[in-house]
Amino acid sequence: MKKEPAKTKPLSMTAQKKMEALEKRLRAKLLKERDADIMKYVSDKILPVYQEKLDKADAILKRNRPFTNSEYRLILAALHPDSSSDKRIEAFTLVKSKELLLREPDQNFSLSAGLPKTLAELKARRKK
Repeated sequence: MKKEPAKTKPLSMTAQKKMEALEKRLRAKLLKERDADIMKYVSDKILPVYQEKLDKADAILKRNRPFTNSEYRLILAALHPDSSSDKRIEAFTLVKSKELLLREPDQNFSLSAGLPKTLAELKARRKK
């Protein structure tokens, strides 16, 4: 013989409202705890790694260039391939490939700077 489930009385309107308010407070408490756990994880695990990467990037961007423009040009001239020797050619190519990292930024930098613009200028320079 099976037992029949006990019949419960429906809750009064006041009790229903109290029950809904209690459920709402419990949900809010659980959400607050979950948010606190997430924020703790982010601040303990993610932010330090992110801050370290930002600090490294700032240090790279703010570092001073090792050479002035005139020093850089002097090194290039000494390492120029016209001065022969295979090692000098390799060194010139290496230094030239790192140009943007090694020298300070120059707004007026131009590969053709100082070249004569006319044949008369070229002949005048050759006479000097």
